[in-house]
Amino acid sequence: RQAAAAVNSIKADLSLVYESMLKRIEPDGLELLHWVLFAGRALTLDELRFAVAIKPGMTDLNPDRDLPYPSFIDSALGLLTVEEHDGGYTIRFVHLTVKEYLSNHSSQYFPDGHGLLAKTCLTYLSFHALPSEVGHVRFQEDGDLYPFFTYTFYRWGNHAREAEDDPETSEYV
Repeated sequence: RQAAAAVNSIKADLSLVYESMLKRIEPDGLELLHWVLFAGRALTLDELRFAVAIKPGMTDLNPDRDLPYPSFIDSALGLLTVEEHDGGYTIRFVHLTVKEYLSNHSSQYFPDGHGLLAKTCLTYLSFHALPSEVGHVRFQEDGDLYPFFTYTFYRWGNHAREAEDDPETSEYV
């Protein structure tokens, strides 16, 4: 009984800490958390940089102008961490309790849920330069010129299915 009470007390304390932190996080940091929470797999640093740079209605992306600096992870106020993995870098929550808290409060912080990811993936896949480049660039798991291509190609449908009740997302599909 005492152990269970102690665990519940710690969870309540952590919830207060996370709630306080999320009140201070700027929209850019919330978008990062949104992506990491709803992504179908761990995203690489480059994939996440592309994901947050793409906005609905864009027709192309200028990496020199539009991509955030790698330090953009700092906008999540320490709730995300960068890990070296297979010669690259992946982004994950700093602790499982962050993911649990955000999952339990996702409708409060991320009402668009999978909709944002579906719209972003479809926007990316509709870029004007992409079709002409597909024949010239070899897309690999680790990136090449379009590090977000593999994720969007394989995952956009999952996000669209999860967001099927969202009329705004349906317009993209």
